[in-house]
Amino acid sequence: FGTSWDSVYRAIQWVVRWGIIHRDLSGIESIGVDEIQYRRGHNYLTLVYQLDQGAKRLLYVCKERTEESLNGSRIEPIQKIAKMLRKHERLLLNWFESQGLSSGVVEGFNNKAKLTMRKAYGFKDSETITTALYHQLGNLPEPKRTHRFYG
Repeated sequence: FGTSWDSVYRAIQWVVRWGIIHRDLSGIESIGVDEIQYRRGHNYLTLVYQLDQGAKRLLYVCKERTEESLNGSRIEPIQKIAKMLRKHERLLLNWFESQGLSSGVVEGFNNKAKLTMRKAYGFKDSETITTALYHQLGNLPEPKRTHRFYG
């Protein structure tokens, strides 16, 4: 098609940004938080996933694995979730104690995230990796296409 990898990346980055702005974050009831190493030398990304039945996707990516990195979470729907979690903390803890919750879904997402990073081999900075993660795991809405390719 006579294009460069840089042009392809910029197009994907644009679609990911558009999707993040236009996604619907209402109705989130279950989340999972974990971190993955994206480079050698203790370079981590913290990932927040939606784990609701029928709605599993990446919600948020932040650099590092600290409490402050989640506070970066200034996304209004995530703040609402945090307030709701604090309000119902005792009930939530009781549920975990009585029902148990497998971290298998989060670990499955992390395996997909690691595969995405392997596919993006050569792209090492966190912004590029974050774009690739949202593109593969974010289940983001897509803008209407202006062109169709026929083969």
